Amino acid sequence: MRRIQLGKPYEHFLDKMVESGYYATATEVIRDALRDKMMEMENNRVAKIHDLLSEGQADIDAGRVHQADLEQGRQVNT
Repeated sequence: MRRIQLGKPYEHFLDKMVESGYYATATEVIRDALRDKMMEMENNRVAKIHDLLSEGQADIDAGRVHQADLEQGRQVNT
């Protein structure tokens, strides 16, 4: 079992969330926050991949590509 020290502002926030009845325990608050952070990170990762794919497609559309021989690991002159 892990023990973490959050500091007073975070402990106060946890207490307020539990006291409000929105969460039953501080553990639920932390799990929810971690779940949100994990989802945010995954969404950022997917967005970055999408951006890179869009950039690659724009290069293809603009003709800024070269044929390559993947087995030889070199550019093919055409």
